[in-house]
Amino acid sequence: MISLSNRFKDILIKITRSGDEISRYILSLENNHDYNYQFSFIDITSSEDQVSFLQSNKYKQISEDGDHRNINELIWTSSSRNEVKIGRLIIKLAPNFKPTEIENFVNQYKSEYKIMLKNIKFKIVEGIDIIKYYNGRKYDKGSGSLNKSCMRHDQCSDYMDLYLMNPDKIKMLILLDDSKDTLKGRAILWKLDTPDAWLLDRIYTVNDSDVCLFKKHADKNGWLFKNSQTFDAVNVMKNGEDVYVNMKVNIGGNFKYFPYIDTLLYYNKKDNYLTNDEKDYDNNPNIIKLREINGNDSGNENFVYDMLNDTIININDSIYCFHGDAYTHKNNVYFIDKLNEYCLPTILRYSNYYKEFLDDNSVYSYVLESFMRKSDVNLVFLSKDRNNYDYFLKKERNISHALCVNGYYYVIDIMKKGYDDNYYFIDEYDEELIKKLKNKDKLDLEDVIKSSNNYISKLFNEKQKKKISKKSTDVYEWSTQSHTL
Repeated sequence: MISLSNRFKDILIKITRSGDEISRYILSLENNHDYNYQFSFIDITSSEDQVSFLQSNKYKQISEDGDHRNINELIWTSSSRNEVKIGRLIIKLAPNFKPTEIENFVNQYKSEYKIMLKNIKFKIVEGIDIIKYYNGRKYDKGSGSLNKSCMRHDQCSDYMDLYLMNPDKIKMLILLDDSKDTLKGRAILWKLDTPDAWLLDRIYTVNDSDVCLFKKHADKNGWLFKNSQTFDAVNVMKNGEDVYVNMKVNIGGNFKYFPYIDTLLYYNKKDNYLTNDEKDYDNNPNIIKLREINGNDSGNENFVYDMLNDTIININDSIYCFHGDAYTHKNNVYFIDKLNEYCLPTILRYSNYYKEFLDDNSVYSYVLESFMRKSDVNLVFLSKDRNNYDYFLKKERNISHALCVNGYYYVIDIMKKGYDDNYYFIDEYDEELIKKLKNKDKLDLEDVIKSSNNYISKLFNEKQKKKISKKSTDVYEWSTQSHTL
């Protein structure tokens, strides 16, 4: 079936307003199952009297071999596309029209083509204008890659200081529709230090077919550009060849937040340069990846912090220790069979009592001369002021230590079991006082009972009186009623 680019359709729609039947007919062919052609995906070119198309066999090849994530882009930008004079295309699409009608259509096409190109133009911006045109409020309506960009939101302007502070190294090529003052496409333009060239980064457009315009503009200016518009550090077009090029650009400034970057995504925060060289990223701990949409960086997944040696090491040389919650060099760790975990040596504690290693959930007992599990011991204070303490076996309670009334355990040597079976500090124990207090408590209790008994007796007597009084009233009322009768 015939498919038409948005730009080509725009021209045809404008021509139909004059009553032209050829443009109307071609528009009716799009996605029409009644017609089959050996070519499709018709688009404008950089020439006013030519259009491009894709042969059906080439479409099949792209569909089978291409990257399905970018199939729509590849259809419109493939080097396998052919170009033909607009008049000859019409003869193939609409052979029943007269030569004079075709000639009239071609003239109108050229006219509308020129008007469209006047309204759509490229412009290079830098500094604050990059932030301005990154904002989705400036985009033309559509469903292309531009309107799906993760950096189109208002808050993303806070992440673009890198662009703002390096106008000599970072610019942006934009495709504007002047008639509506809206953005139809954009791509970051880098002034590389290695090699000495300009790079047009990933192209974001409202219409997939507009990618071709960016590529042609880059090729015309001798810039490197990505043949495949992905977010990876893929090949670029250089002197007409699709090749991989190691690239680097030196930048200035210190940044708290970073934009999401497609090609030069590796940032050396020490030497301040951006690169696409993955080997550099693999081997240099100072290089981080700029692939977050919230302004943060992704760090370097190839390196971790060795807490034991206070240094950065390659992740392939490290092991994460669950007991210790940290990475360290694999030569430093211990694997404990009973724990079934790697452990940092700094938190491992050999217990003479259990004859095995314990993790950091253990304590050292001086009285037992061994590390102990916390579940098996009590914290026992060795002095009344609780400045000194040790750990004693729970099962030796009341032999080695005792629980005082205020909730702390104290060593038995400074305690005394009192007349009332409670424990007291030796220097505070007064048995006579305790006896007096105990006797006083007994007397107080008896007084309470007596008082309670007196109160209960009085309450009982009051209730009895009320009952007798009520009965007398009831008898009087009955006698009165009987007398009346």
